[in-house]
Amino acid sequence: PAGIDGGSGDLHCRGHQGIRWHSILGNCLATLVVDGLTWNPISVRNISRSGAVVTVQFYVPVGSLVLDTSYVTNTGDGFYGFDFHQTGGTTTLVSVAQTASDTLQFTLSGTPNGTSPMIRAGRNSAGSSVAVSGFRTGARTCLRDSASPDPRFCNWCVHFDIACP
Repeated sequence: PAGIDGGSGDLHCRGHQGIRWHSILGNCLATLVVDGLTWNPISVRNISRSGAVVTVQFYVPVGSLVLDTSYVTNTGDGFYGFDFHQTGGTTTLVSVAQTASDTLQFTLSGTPNGTSPMIRAGRNSAGSSVAVSGFRTGARTCLRDSASPDPRFCNWCVHFDIACP
């Protein structure tokens, strides 16, 4: 989120926050230009499903994934800012767990029984009526990499809607 450490309404950066964002941008550019490598944000690399279990492997820029509920408050439903959505049907998300350094497992209440099933990140969590997103309220995820001991300098998961097989 843009206001990761409490900017105006948790939405916009203040001056000192801009310095951190430019530091993160510098790391990204160094990876691309100096190292000649491809850089991807924390985003979906692969998604698969076996019955009621959806496994999502992520691109992780540095180190391992971290479900950080100290710096970014967990969403009211306890799913770290992730949800399962489908058109029609009654299947719901039951749990989210980290199963490897780059993988999360989403357990559903059953096999998806609606159409267009998706795993989503950074959407308003169930029961949230807050319009402004930030690290404590509204749409957010608690997923980051381990680029730094200071979470302000880590790469955070991008918001996404990805089709569930």
